Amino acid sequence: MEQLSDIKAKSIVEWIAHDRVRRPIVRHFRHFLTTMARQSTVNVSVVLEKVSVIFMETKVSSSANSESLEVSYLHLAMSKPILAYFLTNSPTAILK
Repeated sequence: MEQLSDIKAKSIVEWIAHDRVRRPIVRHFRHFLTTMARQSTVNVSVVLEKVSVIFMETKVSSSANSESLEVSYLHLAMSKPILAYFLTNSPTAILK
């Protein structure tokens, strides 16, 4: 993520909208979720399946989906601090 500092934008939202920024964010979130699943009692495939369902429901309809995945912000902040920073400063853009 540090190598992305050369991409300039007027705001975090604009910065996150760049493909070169969004792809690593997705990759880091995926890594965080699979690591979280391995460290918990939840099976990795269950977490990934839930994420897939949430993603597909969001793609099909812009209304609220019926699935949720509880994630500890503290765990995110400890393992992926840059993602936690982006999440608190621009939650809508980062969660897209």
